[in-house]
Amino acid sequence: MNHFARAAELKQLVDDFTKKYSTDGVEQYNGDELTPEVLASALGGVSLFAQNRMVIIRGIASAKDLHEQLIKGLDSVGDDLSLVLIEPQLDKRTALYKVLHKQTEFKEFNEPSEQELQQWVSDRTKALGGNISNADARTLVQYCGTDQTRLSNELEKLVAYDPNISADSIAQLVEPNPAD
Repeated sequence: MNHFARAAELKQLVDDFTKKYSTDGVEQYNGDELTPEVLASALGGVSLFAQNRMVIIRGIASAKDLHEQLIKGLDSVGDDLSLVLIEPQLDKRTALYKVLHKQTEFKEFNEPSEQELQQWVSDRTKALGGNISNADARTLVQYCGTDQTRLSNELEKLVAYDPNISADSIAQLVEPNPAD
């Protein structure tokens, strides 16, 4: 699970929604705290404060008793509702997975390969106003591993220190993974 990419995508979705409508329409729920009544209200209810709503539900897989209700409720979701389901572990054998995969804008956030991370490091460095060679991007990935959140934080620190990131600045400022 690529937590960094998932968080970035969610932030972008929420930002886009709130720019177009408002923050009043954003509702968040945890799947393990949902009841059938709350789910029905989230899917079909209206807001006193917003004409359009974004409903974010995290961890619906843990509420197995609500899967059938959610599947049936998807058909009645109108254009005024943006439904975002965040599920770290969704069993591909379940009916819920199959329906979501087939009927929705389904996205999975898999861990990037080391080569993809190196390219991401180069792109992110440029976006931050810095420069890094391919060899130094590889070195940074070796120091940090596949944790993109850590890589992002280290890049911000490195670019603030010197926009031209080098192996020396990486060695000086970045703590290698304990496993290394």
